[in-house]
Amino acid sequence: MKSRLTAALVAIGALAQGDQARITGTVVDSSGALIPGAAIKVTNQKTGAAREATANDTAAFFITGLSPSVYSMAVSSPGLSTAQFKEIN
Repeated sequence: MKSRLTAALVAIGALAQGDQARITGTVVDSSGALIPGAAIKVTNQKTGAAREATANDTAAFFITGLSPSVYSMAVSSPGLSTAQFKEIN
């Protein structure tokens, strides 16, 4: 049975830094265990432009320099179900 993967999003969307936004967070599984090395893919829902990141040793991820918009995000790691998030802005 696959465990569910969750991304605990610490800060989401268009944070006031001029015309740039960022998405940051920590990736954990359904038991709350950290998942370092998880793959994160953020896609601009309006343009289809995508950016990818990998969770660091403490399972944190940082995707900066995004255009303010509405995003979807997929978080995956081998052996775990992919978590999908939509309408992040």
